[in-house]
Amino acid sequence: MACYAQLAPFFPLKAREKDISILWIGFILGFFAIMQIFSSSYLGRRMNKLPIKRHWLIIIGDVLLIIDITILGLLDYVEDPYWFVGLALFAQGIGGLGAGADMTACMAILSGFEGQDREKSIGLIEASNGVGLLFGPLLGAFFYSQGGYKMPFICFASLFIIMLPCICSALFKYDKMRKEMDDRLGVDTSKVEEKDDIDFSILFKKPRFLFGILA
Repeated sequence: MACYAQLAPFFPLKAREKDISILWIGFILGFFAIMQIFSSSYLGRRMNKLPIKRHWLIIIGDVLLIIDITILGLLDYVEDPYWFVGLALFAQGIGGLGAGADMTACMAILSGFEGQDREKSIGLIEASNGVGLLFGPLLGAFFYSQGGYKMPFICFASLFIIMLPCICSALFKYDKMRKEMDDRLGVDTSKVEEKDDIDFSILFKKPRFLFGILA
């Protein structure tokens, strides 16, 4: 979430320099969340039917976030306001798709954990999201003040690229361990049980869900 939240302090300033209206700036900043909602809801319903595994969704999501950060950093060279808005929306769109794939696949993997481990891991992920929203704008403002518009994107993209091999290694190691455990237990993971599609309207009947929306 830090790569999304980092835009708040300085991106509107750059967009105003390109003669972008406040309305479009708000839409650009919010488009990331719109696409994340779409990605999460779609993958949540169709993940079991996709031909790729969950850990590959996380890797693809991280790559999309790197592309998002890179394109946003290159907007400094775009002078035409229409191209600026179009490229910014495209970048935020693929970034939102990547973030949705990341979060949905992570939660799907954590659902296979047992008892307290699952609850603790989900709590850590939610806490990390909060930390990202807290320190993202602070880091974005700091890097912007030190090196201008491109510096925050260079730093965040470099961090993602450095972390990507570590993430891949951890995911493939977990997948190998899970396969070995399934083989010992005699679980056939090739057979996926077909279930009815989830009716999301049921969520609006839950007080906790409504309270979460208001919060």
